[in-house]
Amino acid sequence: MRNPLLLLFLLPAMALAQQPATTSVEFDQALEKIAQGKHGEAIPVLERLMVSSPSEPVYYHLGGAYIHEKNLAKAAAAYEDGAARYPLSARLNYAAGLANEWRMEPGKALLYYRRAVALDPILGYQGAGRYDPEIDALYIPVVHDHRGANSCSGRLYYDDKKMHYIVYLVYSGWGLGNDDSFQVPFDQLQYTEVDRKKGQLAFDYSVLTLLTNLSGPRRRIASGEESRVDLKFVFKQPLAGYRGKPWTKEDIKFFFIEPEMGDRFLKFLEGKGVRTTQRAD
Repeated sequence: MRNPLLLLFLLPAMALAQQPATTSVEFDQALEKIAQGKHGEAIPVLERLMVSSPSEPVYYHLGGAYIHEKNLAKAAAAYEDGAARYPLSARLNYAAGLANEWRMEPGKALLYYRRAVALDPILGYQGAGRYDPEIDALYIPVVHDHRGANSCSGRLYYDDKKMHYIVYLVYSGWGLGNDDSFQVPFDQLQYTEVDRKKGQLAFDYSVLTLLTNLSGPRRRIASGEESRVDLKFVFKQPLAGYRGKPWTKEDIKFFFIEPEMGDRFLKFLEGKGVRTTQRAD
């Protein structure tokens, strides 16, 4: 399944801050190693350049090398330091937001995303990150049972204090829907029930694959890997629906399109003091 972090390097040219080119031999060697997929070998070179000859491209490529080595903490630190030194760099601010988004640090992610979009509004429409400037929150694509029968596709938004859900597509009808939308502070969650499934789908995934440009789910089913992470949210009391619409349920169950994000969000909830329980078979 694709990692949105890797899409960071596909930003359009207009998103890149105008910075003097770094032309040192060491920097060229680091770029060559990156092109060869040897990110681990490029890191020490870029770290030395960050001290001896700092530049916007050095910070940017160092953060990217850390990402490829699966070190999000160092990647975020590199991007943040670079954004502090080069505050007019839209791509460094955007990258810092993206790294913190995947670390489930919404406060930091939102700070940098706002700066990036202010510098270059087109970044608010990029597919690499999941920041909605209109709602000013991060989001995760999810599906849930609509009225106990149909399946809905929507966005589960979250920030440091609350989460809210907005329905976008209602399957078995193909219409817009918002009657299951809601907003809720994290302290109003009584507990979260976790249900992990392997090789099971609620409906024909080919439609969802087409809509979300994903290709990994079918491979996961074939290999018997975990294909779903369901989280059922049980609220302490009935909630008001999004935009004041009535809410008649005290719980809602989500199927995370990307199991990795389901796990990340679960850890995020635990950090907010939300109790979790595993569903018994």
